[in-house]
Amino acid sequence: MKICKVYRFEAAHQLAGWPPEHQCSKLHGHTYRVEVELEGAPRMDGTTPGAIIDFGRISEIWNDQVHRMVDHTNLNESTGLRWTTAEALSVWIHGRMSRFLRVSRVRVWETETGYAEYFGGAEGKAG
Repeated sequence: MKICKVYRFEAAHQLAGWPPEHQCSKLHGHTYRVEVELEGAPRMDGTTPGAIIDFGRISEIWNDQVHRMVDHTNLNESTGLRWTTAEALSVWIHGRMSRFLRVSRVRVWETETGYAEYFGGAEGKAG
């Protein structure tokens, strides 16, 4: 079974190394949409019976591990990434969230019509 939480953040970035005439080589911003998908079986005991994990717990981890670091920042400075493409961000977010959750997919929408998607393993800690 899969569950998914959707988040948004505002940030600027500049794609270093791109041709100077390309619009993305200049500092610019986006409203990013991020989908964090988890896979697992609903628990039958504990604090969240019948659920894979409490959606609120996913949001706690999102806020602590990602949102506070990227929202209203320059991603070139806040993430430590060499390139701040949607592709690189999807891998980076997956890595940060997977420390605590079984993240099966992260999709980063950079624009309304364009996204990058990273399917990592289900490593990490259970819900």
